[in-house]
Amino acid sequence: RDSESTRLAILAGVRYMIDHAPAREAVILRMLLESGARVSEVLGLTARGLRLAHNPKIGIDVAAFVRNKGEHTLAKPIWCSADTREQLCRYIAHDRSQVDARHRTRLEQLGDDDPIFLSRRKRQLEYSGFGIVFKRLLGDAQRHFGSAPQHPNAIRPLLPAITPHTIRHLHTTFRVKKVRELFNSPAERERALEALVDDLGWRSAEMLKTYDHAITRSELRELMASSVRQMLEDAPHDAASLEALLRRGAQFGQTSAADNSESDGLILSEEG
Repeated sequence: RDSESTRLAILAGVRYMIDHAPAREAVILRMLLESGARVSEVLGLTARGLRLAHNPKIGIDVAAFVRNKGEHTLAKPIWCSADTREQLCRYIAHDRSQVDARHRTRLEQLGDDDPIFLSRRKRQLEYSGFGIVFKRLLGDAQRHFGSAPQHPNAIRPLLPAITPHTIRHLHTTFRVKKVRELFNSPAERERALEALVDDLGWRSAEMLKTYDHAITRSELRELMASSVRQMLEDAPHDAASLEALLRRGAQFGQTSAADNSESDGLILSEEG
């Protein structure tokens, strides 16, 4: 899951799901991808959690406050883009109002404990209900990428297995990779990674080492695979190309001129 090609495939699949999802699921998927929050945290979002974001105590803009795993207070801030926040407001005004018992269309009209994401039964959307739509969207995405038009040199973009937790994993690996790219100083990198641990609501930074090591191993494998591919592309493929390579004194061995009786011949050294 940590190789660049797999991350791109997962990201493409999630993006396809978002683009073809109903308004409620589209917002949830966007929040999962942009915040790295757990699906239970996003599904449990309340009106008060959204209202707290207008005056956050942490000094930066956040999208909402949610309950961290195992906690009962709205203490965990999560972030999402302005576009996602706008889509969330549209969902409250239109789709949510249709299943709201009082047909409320604005956030200000909702009580503090009112859930944002409602099921058809006018209750908080549970994981089971979200999972049904998620599986349908994933199936559509898998069929789309599996049946994409092919040409002889095309790379078939098969999607790996995707779950809501896969999206959290994707967010985390992307941010860890960016931290390693953007911060050269060990002290700056450590502070950035500490912020990531806080954002994700981890109780221990040990989890972060797993992601960082996984990315490092994955990048090494990709580098070696790329080197092997380059080796195969550069390798001589017939007698003429081998002779040309040896004449240029390439890496396959030192060459020297033969004796006068065979002036056009080449002799490889023992090392070659």
